[in-house]
Amino acid sequence: MWEYLQFLWKSTNEHGVHSPFVFQFLTRGIYDFPLKKQYVHPRERLLQSAVYYFQPKTIFTTSNSFPYKLNVLTSNDILSSDFIIYYEENNRLTIDEILEQLTPHQLLWIVPTDNRKNILSKAKKNPTITLTVDFFHGILVSKRTEQLKQTFYLRSFRYFGDFKI
Repeated sequence: MWEYLQFLWKSTNEHGVHSPFVFQFLTRGIYDFPLKKQYVHPRERLLQSAVYYFQPKTIFTTSNSFPYKLNVLTSNDILSSDFIIYYEENNRLTIDEILEQLTPHQLLWIVPTDNRKNILSKAKKNPTITLTVDFFHGILVSKRTEQLKQTFYLRSFRYFGDFKI
C-alpha cells in the first residue's frame, strides 16, 4: 500500500503529459474506456483498455498461463506480433530478452508483479527504449523512433473521486 501511495504522490493525469502519443492514449484509451458494471481488477482493466485502444492484429504473451481473456488473435512469434504482453508468471522469456527483441513498430505491455520496480528500471535504463509509461498496475514500453526518450508516471483515473485501488 505504501508503494502505491508513493506512486500517487509522483504521478499525474493528462495535464502533466507533453507527448501527443501518450496524451491520446491516456485520454481516449484509458480515461474513455467503457467500464464494465462488475468489478475488474485495475491490471485487467488497463490491459483491456490498451488492447481496445491500439487494436493490435496479433498479441504475443510471454506466459504459458496468462490469466486475462482478450478477444485478439495470439501469436507464437514475437517478431510478427504488434503487441507483446510480459507477464512474469511461468515465463518463456526474460524481460531483457523481450526488450532486446522489441521493434519500433511494437508495443510492450508489462503486467507488473512484486518485481515491478526492477522491471521498470531495466526498461528505463535500456538505451533503445524511448518511452516508458508507468500506470502502477501496468507499464507501457516502446522503441518509437519519433518519440524522445521519456518516462511518465500516470494515474489510470482522471480525478481522485474516481480513485480505486
